[in-house]
Amino acid sequence: MMRSRWAVFLIAAFLLMGAARLATAQEQVIYSFLSESSGYNPNGPMAMDSHGNLYGTLAGGIFELSPPSEPGGKWTEQVLIDAASQPGVHVPERGLLFDAKGNLYGVSTNEGQVEGEYITGYIAEVSPPSTPGGTWTSQVLYLFPSNASTDCEAPQSYLTIDSKGNLYGTCINGGANGIGGVYELSPPSEPGGKWTEQLLHSYAQDGVDGNLPDSKAGLTFDAHGNLFGTTTAGGTYGDGVVYELSPGAGGEWTETIVYTFNHNTGGPNTPYAAVIFDRKGNLYTTTYNGGISPTGGGGGGGAVIELSPPANQGSEWTMTQLYTFSGKSDGSSPTAAVLFDAAGDLWGTTFHGGPYYVNTKANTDGVLFELIPQSGSGGWKEVVHHFFGAPGDVLAVTWPMIMDRKGNLYGSGSGGSNNCGNGFCGGVFEYTPAASALELSFSPAAGTYDKAQPVTILASAGGADIYYTTDGTAPTASSTLYKGPIDVTENTTIEAIAIDGAETSAVAEAAYVIETAAPTITPDGGTFTKAQTVTLKDAAAGAAIYYTTNGSTPTDTSTKYSKPFPVSKNTTVKAIAVAPDHGASGMVSATFTIN
Repeated sequence: MMRSRWAVFLIAAFLLMGAARLATAQEQVIYSFLSESSGYNPNGPMAMDSHGNLYGTLAGGIFELSPPSEPGGKWTEQVLIDAASQPGVHVPERGLLFDAKGNLYGVSTNEGQVEGEYITGYIAEVSPPSTPGGTWTSQVLYLFPSNASTDCEAPQSYLTIDSKGNLYGTCINGGANGIGGVYELSPPSEPGGKWTEQLLHSYAQDGVDGNLPDSKAGLTFDAHGNLFGTTTAGGTYGDGVVYELSPGAGGEWTETIVYTFNHNTGGPNTPYAAVIFDRKGNLYTTTYNGGISPTGGGGGGGAVIELSPPANQGSEWTMTQLYTFSGKSDGSSPTAAVLFDAAGDLWGTTFHGGPYYVNTKANTDGVLFELIPQSGSGGWKEVVHHFFGAPGDVLAVTWPMIMDRKGNLYGSGSGGSNNCGNGFCGGVFEYTPAASALELSFSPAAGTYDKAQPVTILASAGGADIYYTTDGTAPTASSTLYKGPIDVTENTTIEAIAIDGAETSAVAEAAYVIETAAPTITPDGGTFTKAQTVTLKDAAAGAAIYYTTNGSTPTDTSTKYSKPFPVSKNTTVKAIAVAPDHGASGMVSATFTIN
């Protein structure tokens, strides 16, 4: 009977929160982990490679999920590292990230004796096989000691990486004050060398600094190379802070408190999550507690907030509550970071809230939500897209989701369809947003052309705004606004989206190859009574010319033209021109007959 009443509630809730947007949307558990023996309980944010494969950590293993090869097919799992079948292997247990070479990095919080010393955790690198079908390997890069005053102990957050391959994270013990800090782990300068660790900052219990970062509070770089993080405790009111670490001369980093949370005023407090930035430098995160309800009463179920940088350096940032959760059907207690979609909407999950119950009526299973900025009022509107916790569904989604280039969302949680003892093994879910009726077209169509092309982009809705990129990044509402034909003068791939109110199109793509203008041959062939001096000239500035005299087709590995050359017997000269960022030109030829 209880389920029947909830079914009625669900129908009403969907109508109130915009059922039209959800009509074709879909959440599905794409993989449920099988048992304790084959890996279970995904832990930490997942990583995605360029082929759409997902990578994550399990209790004692690392998994890869590969998308189906055909529509409607099943995702397939491969356990890359398995501690149970590979004795002595080191398995990171908290999140994974890729470097530029395809290696994965993660953190382990395991404590114990290693080579006679007591350690409080480690960082491991997991490398793909060097040959197809080979075995992935894992190695420890750094062991965190115990009782250290100049080093971190007990690594806490998942890792962040910079463009040089340095890894960054937080810890909850060690440091100058014994309550942890922020560290950097740098790769060796020579092959075979050791990674080096540096303590960038020690948290302090001084009534100003924060402490006790959560495991889900990874660090985030801004556009200027500064690191930002959150803590669940510390600060003036004991409710946590957002802090900034800025690099300086000699490798020194300076901390600035960006914002101090205060529960005394009913404001948002206790941030568990990492921060993200928009292109204007505003910062966004979630808080587990506090906040004023959007209806003016109740509230306290956590919030999504925006922090705007101050006009004067050194001042606190300005906090705006974008949305405060009531703790009911709209969700409560978010622990994971939010993320932007192409239209500039924010997506996230909550740990509690929603209609489904687990174990006791006081523990709910969370929701998947979207916050949409409202251009008129300047506020944000929440749309709940999914209630977690139905039979076979995941629940307790505490780690941040990731989004692919099509706007599909992926995350992991406990629950799923397979039992592990008294609980569940956990699973990975995919959420596919409702398809948009907006479509984009390009004129001329993608293809190969022998000269520059003015490319026009048209949207099926005449009033839609179009945003595009040409640098390989996914287009968003912060990308270049289309105002007229784009001059394509070299090989270019244009990616674009259209936004019409609350509707955003799928990403459209068109690749253009602009061939180099063909070279000229002087003289252009004929019958002669004496040897000829042949000159080749490129029609495109900066192009290189390659030619043959043996009848073969020239390529960019043929003889490169540098100066006029003699032809003293019957010969056919063939040539092409190749310019940077262009396709090769068409081939030209000239036949010389020497009598």
